[in-house]
Amino acid sequence: MKCLNCGQNYQPEDRFCVQCGAEIIKPDEATQNVPTASTMTEDQQLQSTSKQSQKKDDVNNERQLYKKTTSVHQTTRKRSTLEENDSFVEEITDDNMSSMEYFFKDLQIEGKKFFTHVFKSVDDIFENQVTFNYRFLLSLVCIGTLLSTLLIIILSSDLFLFMASSSPLKITFYILMIMLGSTTLSIGVLYSVLKISLNTKVQLHKVVSDFIVVNTFSVITLLIGLILAILGVTKLAIIILVVACVMLYIISPSYILAKYSVMYSTKIASIYSIIIYQLVMTILVYLLGHMIIEQLINDYLMKLWDSGFNGLL
Repeated sequence: MKCLNCGQNYQPEDRFCVQCGAEIIKPDEATQNVPTASTMTEDQQLQSTSKQSQKKDDVNNERQLYKKTTSVHQTTRKRSTLEENDSFVEEITDDNMSSMEYFFKDLQIEGKKFFTHVFKSVDDIFENQVTFNYRFLLSLVCIGTLLSTLLIIILSSDLFLFMASSSPLKITFYILMIMLGSTTLSIGVLYSVLKISLNTKVQLHKVVSDFIVVNTFSVITLLIGLILAILGVTKLAIIILVVACVMLYIISPSYILAKYSVMYSTKIASIYSIIIYQLVMTILVYLLGHMIIEQLINDYLMKLWDSGFNGLL
């Protein structure tokens, strides 16, 4: 017999090759160590069977775990839905509170800045391009309108005697509409004249802000006139009311036109812009409000002096 490694002959009792020293593996021992096909097949079948049974057990365990998890998840989801609804309501309440706090804080800041410019340095709003937000401007307009309405209603016991057939609230509404309409008309004409006379484009927001700031004293004068009318100082009240209207519709817009003409380059001289504004306002007031305003004032004066406008002369 020969060594499988080097081919040297060896004796049956030899354990190692004399030539190369390798361990001698006899043919009968090699045959015993090699597994047969039938043995391999049986082992594979046992392994596959055990794997299949293990997979079935795993699937069953996963199904049971999924059912338990699903039921727990549904219960948790119901609870979380209720908690989310409660938290959503709380968030809405918190948002409303924060928005209201922000609103009043914003009004407070804008109010301080507004009255600082009005009573100390009105010219700074033009030089520093100061603009107040629409929320604050609308609040000022509403406050002025409410105060005027309250004073007119108090004055109604004397003012509406000559209109017994008309409701005092109806007449008050008409007067307020005339005031608001004429003010809106004045702002519109002023903005149009600025667009025509200036080379620079001016924002409407800036014009409205400046108009309200400059006319603060006009509104205060108007309220003083109404208070004097309530107190019975009729002639002085009428004079102050006329002065308030002149300040509101003539002096203040002319002042704004003059300031804008200094700040920006112009197409025409500021004096012509002022003339155009006053001319357009005169025509519009005559066409739209002449008959109504004249009738209201004349009837009131007729009630006082039985002579209409002649009673003032």
